[in-house]
Amino acid sequence: MYMIPIVASSIRAVGYDEGTQRMRIIFPDGHCEDFCGVPPAVFDGLLRLPMVLYYDNHIRGRYKCERA
Repeated sequence: MYMIPIVASSIRAVGYDEGTQRMRIIFPDGHCEDFCGVPPAVFDGLLRLPMVLYYDNHIRGRYKCERA
């Protein structure tokens, strides 16, 4: 998955695979989190709108990946 470097205090990089609708966010502390079933519009919104607010209002606590 291609990761897009982000210049923000809350997110260091973000990537998205449209085929699987999986999004990955790398946080400043190096912690990486995957989100599953993320519609393309949600990923686009994260890139276009104020990141912290968008993450808190539209992504945090949603799109959990099933663990095998």
